[in-house]
Amino acid sequence: MGAEARQVHTGRVLLAHERAAEGRFRLRDSDATSASLLVAIGSAFAVVGLADLALLWTPLRFGNPAWEFATLSQTFTNVPMAGLGLLLMAYGLVRHPHSSALSVRVAAVVFLLVAAILAALGMLYVTVAPEVLRQAAPETADAVGRTIIKNAVEVIAYPLVFAAIGVFLWRGVERVRP
Repeated sequence: MGAEARQVHTGRVLLAHERAAEGRFRLRDSDATSASLLVAIGSAFAVVGLADLALLWTPLRFGNPAWEFATLSQTFTNVPMAGLGLLLMAYGLVRHPHSSALSVRVAAVVFLLVAAILAALGMLYVTVAPEVLRQAAPETADAVGRTIIKNAVEVIAYPLVFAAIGVFLWRGVERVRP
C-alpha cells in the first residue's frame, strides 16, 4: 500500500493524494481560469519582449550598415520572447470558453502582420549583411559570418512560423467556435 495508503474517512476511501487535496485551498479546475492565466502570462511575455525589441530600434540610424546589421541581428535573436507571449495569448483566447470568433481572428491578423514585418526586415537584412561582411576586419569576419548564418535561419523560419500560426488561427475559428 505504501504512498497510496488508504484510510476510511466519513465512509469514503481516500488515496494519499486526495488527502493532501483536502487542505486549506483548492484550485479551480476550469477552462476559463486556465485560459485567463495563459492570456495573462502571454501578455507579460509579449510586453517584455516587445519592449526589448523597441529599445533595440532607438535611436534610429538607417543608412548606417553596421547599425542596421547589429539591430536586425539582435531583433531576430529577440523575437522568441515576444513570439512566445503572443502565442500564449492566442492559445488562451482559443481555449477560453467566452472568447469570440472576432478575438481569435484579431490574433490571426496580428500573427500575419508580424510575419509580414519580419519578412520585410529579413529582406533588409539580406541587403545589409553582405556589405557588412565585406567591410568586416579580418579578425571579426568569422564572427560576422557565423552571425549571418544564424540569422539566415531565423530570417526564413520566423516569418513562416508566424504566418502558419496566423493561417491556423484564421481557419480554425469555425472549429474552435462553432
